[in-house]
Amino acid sequence: MREKIRTGQPFTTQVLNYRRNGERYWLHLDVQPLRDPSGEVTSFLAIENDISQSRRHEQRIAVQLEVSKILAEAISIEQAIPLLLETVGKSLEWHAGAVWMKDTKADELMLRAFWKNAAVEMRPFEQVCRSLKVVKGQGMLGRVWETGVCVWEEDLAGNEQCPRSQALQASGLHGALCFPVVKDTEFLGAFEFISTSVEFSDTEMLGILKSIGSQVGQFVVRKRAEAALLVANRLNQAILDGTRYSIISTDLDGVIQTFNSGAESLLGYRAAEMVGIKTPEVIHDAREVVMRAAALTAELGVPVPAGFETFVAKARIRVPDEGEWTYIRKDGTRLPVLLSVTGLTNAEGALTGFLGIAADITERRRFENELRMAKEQAESANRAKGEFLATMSHEIRTPMNGIIGMSGLLLETKLESSQRDMVDAIRTSGEALMDIIEDILDFSKIEARRLDLVEETFSLDAVIDGVVDLLNHKIQSKGLTMGVILDPDVPLSMRGDAGRLRQILFNLMGNAQSSPTRERSIFSSAWLGDRVETTCWSSQ
Repeated sequence: MREKIRTGQPFTTQVLNYRRNGERYWLHLDVQPLRDPSGEVTSFLAIENDISQSRRHEQRIAVQLEVSKILAEAISIEQAIPLLLETVGKSLEWHAGAVWMKDTKADELMLRAFWKNAAVEMRPFEQVCRSLKVVKGQGMLGRVWETGVCVWEEDLAGNEQCPRSQALQASGLHGALCFPVVKDTEFLGAFEFISTSVEFSDTEMLGILKSIGSQVGQFVVRKRAEAALLVANRLNQAILDGTRYSIISTDLDGVIQTFNSGAESLLGYRAAEMVGIKTPEVIHDAREVVMRAAALTAELGVPVPAGFETFVAKARIRVPDEGEWTYIRKDGTRLPVLLSVTGLTNAEGALTGFLGIAADITERRRFENELRMAKEQAESANRAKGEFLATMSHEIRTPMNGIIGMSGLLLETKLESSQRDMVDAIRTSGEALMDIIEDILDFSKIEARRLDLVEETFSLDAVIDGVVDLLNHKIQSKGLTMGVILDPDVPLSMRGDAGRLRQILFNLMGNAQSSPTRERSIFSSAWLGDRVETTCWSSQ
C-alpha cells in the first residue's frame, strides 16, 4: 500500500479496524490519487465501505466447505479432529482451540487435540488444558455439556467462575466460544476456541458452528460404527480363516461372495479365482447334481432344475438342506463332503444369499468302510465256526451212537464182572459225551442260524415212552424209580417238533436222575387248553 501511495497509483484493499469498545470490523478502501493540472499527485481520495457483514458471510461459507471436505476425506476420527480444529480456528481468525470428547467410562470430558497460533505464547493455558478434567455443569465446557447449546464468552478471562481464568490471563487470552458435538440428542464432545482479544458474539456464526457440531457428531458416530463393524468383520474373517471347514457364500444368483481359507485348502482354488466370478457348480459332479435335482423334484413336488438351484431349492423355502456330495478339486481329484446349505437374510428377514458349509468326510468314509469290512469278516468267521461245529458235531454223533448201541448190546451178553464194569463205563462215558455233542450241535446251529423247528404231527405218549425207555436202564442202575403221570385231557396226537421236545425231556430227566441222593423222579404232563405243561420233579 505504501508503494502504491509513493508512486501515486490507485489501489483497493481491506483493512481490519477496531472500534472504541474493542469490537473488530473490516473496511474496504478504494484509494484514488488526485492530481493538479500538471499531473502531479497532490492528495488521495479514499472511499470506505464497511464489509464486516459480507466478510463474516464469506467466512461462514468457507468454514462450512472446509469442514465438509475434511469429513468427506478423513478415514478416521483421529485424523479428522486435528484438521477440523485448525481449519475452524484459522477461518474464524482466533488464536487457540481444543477438542474435548466424552469419556463414557469416567463420565468426563478428555482433551483429544490442542491447536494454537504459532505466533502467540500461551504455555500456562495449554498446560492447564492438558491436565484439566471437565465435569458436567462446571465452567464453559461443563455448561455446554449440560445444556447442549453453544456458549460465547466475550471475555472469559474476566469471568471469576471460570476454572481457567488465571491461566487465560497469564496467556493474554480473552474471548472464547464453545459448541457441542452431538448426534441427535446424544452429547459426544465439544470444540472450544480462544482469542487474544475480546470477541463480540455473532449469532449467525453460532448457528453455523452448531451445524458443524452436528456434522462432526454424525461423522464420529459413523466412524465408531465402522470401527466396530471392522472389528466384527476381522473377527468373522479370523473365524472363517481359522476353521478347517469349507465356507462358501453366494448371492441370490449363485455368484460366490465368500470363499474362506478352508475352501482354498480343500479345493485348491484361490479366493480371487472364485469370488465374484464362479458359482458352486464348478466344484460339483454334474451327474450327481442331475440325480439330486430329480430327487428334490419328487420330494418337493415342484420342478427343480439341475444346476445352482439344486443346491438351494430347500434354502429358498427356509428349510436347511444337509447331505453328502462329491466335491471336485481344481486338479480334478474328488472327495466326499457333508454339505449344509442355509439361506442368508437381512435385518428385515428378506433372503439375500446362501451359505454352504462343507466338511471333508474322507476319513469318516474310510472308517465306515473298515468297520463294515471288519464286521463282515467277523460274521463270516463266526458263520464258518458255526458251520464247522455243526458239521463236526453231526459227524461225531454218528459213530458215538454206534459205540453206545454196541456197548448196550454187549452188556446183554454173558460177561465177566470186570468186563461188564468196563463195558458199562464205555457206555456211560459215551452217553455223557453224546450229551455234550448234542449241546454243541444246538449252540452251533443257533450261531449258524440253522436251528429250524419242524412242525409235524406226532404222538406225545410215544415221545414220552421213548424217553422213559432210554433212561429207565440208567435210572434203575442207580437204584431209583421213575413214574409217568399223563393228564387224561392231554391229546395224544399233537403238532410240533417231536425231536426238540424229546431233547427237553432228556435234559429234565437227566437233571433229576443226576442228584446224588436217592430220590423218586416223576414226569407229569398236563393240558392247559392251548398248550401242554410238562413237569419233572424228584422226591425222597
